[in-house]
Amino acid sequence: MGMVFVYVVLSPLIVDSSSMISSNTPLATRNVIVGLLFATYPLAQFFAAPILGDLSDRFGRRIILVVSTLGTAVCIALSGVSIIISSLSLLFISRFVSGLFAGNLTVAQATVAESAPSEKQEQYMSFFSAVGGMSWTLGPFIAAFLSDQTRVPFFDFATPFWFLAVCMFIGFLLVLWKVDETREKVVGQKLDLHKVAGNLLSVFKIRKVIHPFIASLITIFGWMMYQGFLAPYLIEKFHYTERWEGDAYAISSLFWMLGGLLTARILKHHSARKLIIIPLILSGLSVFCFLFTFRSYTIWPLLAIANFTQSMVTACFFGMFARLVPAENHGKIFGSWNAGFALASTLGPFLSGIFVRFQINLPYFIASVIMIATAIYYLVWYRKNAATN
Repeated sequence: MGMVFVYVVLSPLIVDSSSMISSNTPLATRNVIVGLLFATYPLAQFFAAPILGDLSDRFGRRIILVVSTLGTAVCIALSGVSIIISSLSLLFISRFVSGLFAGNLTVAQATVAESAPSEKQEQYMSFFSAVGGMSWTLGPFIAAFLSDQTRVPFFDFATPFWFLAVCMFIGFLLVLWKVDETREKVVGQKLDLHKVAGNLLSVFKIRKVIHPFIASLITIFGWMMYQGFLAPYLIEKFHYTERWEGDAYAISSLFWMLGGLLTARILKHHSARKLIIIPLILSGLSVFCFLFTFRSYTIWPLLAIANFTQSMVTACFFGMFARLVPAENHGKIFGSWNAGFALASTLGPFLSGIFVRFQINLPYFIASVIMIATAIYYLVWYRKNAATN
């Protein structure tokens, strides 16, 4: 929810307001600042996710969750303070440090994977997609309400951050109270930061998961080229207003949540390795179909299908990682994936912004080709693996 709060709040704060930067600042410069603020968080997450995952492998999940969740609450509060005192530099710092602590998603995934009974690991991991969809569905409405001064006089752009900081502090208390340690400290080993890259690459030595892991990283890169460019695509091609754009994100997130919930139900009785095949293909095809949309109403079913199927894909990959990777490497595998996701979140929209200069549909064409080719790659691996077994 914190990620989508930022999208809703920071754009009007920087583009339309003169409180954070000089009123004489050109619009082009304001847009660059917004883009940098968006990129700061995933860039920090890219570096932090594998480090926090490796730390949790060595020293335990619970202590890393406790420290990082409290740190997130403090940094989100600092974002609110930066808006109150109109400090752009403090806003950048708070966003960067928040991104560092946000690498704890890796630790949360590893903790869930190890807490769940082995026969329910895939099912439990799929709930990460459902929770993400729920947050992205509710987040825009909550952020818009809390920042609207016409509703309550003391609401402003900082209010959503105060709300989120309180939520994160409650999360910290819940972790402190309810979460048990799932791993013992690895005695006699110290964390060497210069070896983190090598530790991340070590996941490629786990033969059972190497091909699904590669497929998941390539798929999420193609997906972020699509998802990260959705707002400007809808505005430029179909002249969507802010309201319609918000509705598009809400519909997308709703069907992402539904995809995660359905996957959790199906995985009670079926393997993630097989279930993923059809959604993986449909996700790429639905993005490809955007090339042939010429009326705005045709977008809505494609948004629903793309997000529903991609949510199933992500949930299945998480389930496979939890099932196929030994517990002592859960931090590394999820750390590597989240680092890849953070990098895709940074590079995907950036590359789409370059490709669109040539043709409005080019980013989606490239994204769909990447996703469909990855589906074929996975299908070849699956058939070969099934035949071998």
